[in-house]
Amino acid sequence: MHVRLLCVDKIRDHHLRGVIDALLQRLRPYHRIEEVELRPTDGSNPQRAIVGDSLAVLGKLTYLHEWSRALLLEQLYRAARINTNAPYHH
Repeated sequence: MHVRLLCVDKIRDHHLRGVIDALLQRLRPYHRIEEVELRPTDGSNPQRAIVGDSLAVLGKLTYLHEWSRALLLEQLYRAARINTNAPYHH
């Protein structure tokens, strides 16, 4: 599956950037991942991402855009592991 993750702005916190990079690395064996960082002034919603041909919304809660990215990537990784009958927890 090709996943295009549309993200608002860049991750400025280097610790969180490391978490995001680790999640992307874990996902790459299962999906073709493209991370697109948008400027926050273009009117995009930070809680939405394009997943395949579907639109995923994280709900009505308000998350920091950095956390939204990590939450979505973790859930994609979890789903990929479950779909391949691989253990999710180490």
